[in-house]
Amino acid sequence: MSQSKVPIPQDNNRNRSKKDAFEIHKFMYVTQTLFPPPEIRKASASGEFTLPAGKHSYDFSLVIPDNLACQSVKQPGSLSISRFVIDKHGLDYARSASFHSSGPLPPSLSDIDKHAIIRYFLKVTVARTSYIKTNIRVYKPIIFLPPDINSFPSQNVLFVRRDVLLGVDRGDGNTRPAYQEKSSVKSFFKNVVSPQPVGRDVSITLEMRYPENSKFTPLRKGLPIKLFAISRMHPKESKLANSTIQLSHLTLNLLSTTETRAQSYMKAYTLSLPLFNENPNYRLDWSQAVQKTNPQFGTSWELEIPPSIYQNAIIPDFVPPTFTMCNIKRHYQLEVAAFFTTYGTSRNVSLIADIIIMSGLSRNSMPLLPNRPQNGMPPMGSTGGQNGDLPPPSYDAVLTEEGISAAQPASGLEPRRQFGQAPGYYENIESLDEKRWSQ
Repeated sequence: MSQSKVPIPQDNNRNRSKKDAFEIHKFMYVTQTLFPPPEIRKASASGEFTLPAGKHSYDFSLVIPDNLACQSVKQPGSLSISRFVIDKHGLDYARSASFHSSGPLPPSLSDIDKHAIIRYFLKVTVARTSYIKTNIRVYKPIIFLPPDINSFPSQNVLFVRRDVLLGVDRGDGNTRPAYQEKSSVKSFFKNVVSPQPVGRDVSITLEMRYPENSKFTPLRKGLPIKLFAISRMHPKESKLANSTIQLSHLTLNLLSTTETRAQSYMKAYTLSLPLFNENPNYRLDWSQAVQKTNPQFGTSWELEIPPSIYQNAIIPDFVPPTFTMCNIKRHYQLEVAAFFTTYGTSRNVSLIADIIIMSGLSRNSMPLLPNRPQNGMPPMGSTGGQNGDLPPPSYDAVLTEEGISAAQPASGLEPRRQFGQAPGYYENIESLDEKRWSQ
């Protein structure tokens, strides 16, 4: 189920009796009867069965559908307790949803409090026939990540670019005095410190390139981007070849925008998550620039900023993939900010690109099982007796499993996703279930 909360604008709520609009969607409902088995149900005329005292266990498996089913799943009724919401303003009521969309199931979501939350849970019900005894219900939250939709490979390269003016030495031997301000009453006088070369401003372009259908996946080391410094003038003619321009500071931030809808109201929440923040102090060696000719931009000289500088930029595990559903939408942007230093001054330039975050799960690949304990047990892949019954891996071993990356098979091992959720994800699950209150 998904719940969205949108503050009502002041102009539309003069008396302020209702400060927030709520909307709840039940977009998936899969059921399975474990007891009694079908053959026993058919043999009973009354439909009543008695379980003897003791411990009973029933194996089960559920197939999670691919797409939203809001239009076919029964939504919470008008008197359902799940429609009542308690927040800091008191008791409120979520009215019927006005819009249902189609598409893939969304991931679990809980990173912006209760403004937007998507929860999945299992419910076990023991139905009792006695009217004086209520049914027994147990709730267990689960975390869901949808598999990535296979996209066709593309040779197209997307880019964002922006110009910045940097000072370079004119190279004619002329100098000018550099001054230092006095911090006294006579501060309008200036002291000559030392002569400095007479400079000029040269425009260079910072450009970020990334392939179309790029896989920006949490926990994968190295983002699928390339950074370039570009000059439209020959480095010798512009004096860039003799310059001391340094990339002194580089930051990469992930901008997430969550758009929420409740009734006729909408609101967007934007968060900035730092991915990389370091001082590489990398000198741009324009003697290594490569000449390129483009029909749109003409001739230019480009210098690639080594990917090793920002290779440690990693998207954290808790970031959900891009998705769109009825009342909640999440999309992302990557912001790159660079500070260039020359002659003691700094100029900054920033780039922002729309990107798609993947889940990293594929329908076509099975995760590798972790190595099992070797204390006297046969190695993995061999038989452990006549039945070949090796002990299953522990829960901790599964969580720390490392599998080969499908997108970067040559890059080695990467950690298994755990996709943790905020504490609120596990709270008050019973309140989402209208059938809990129907008896």
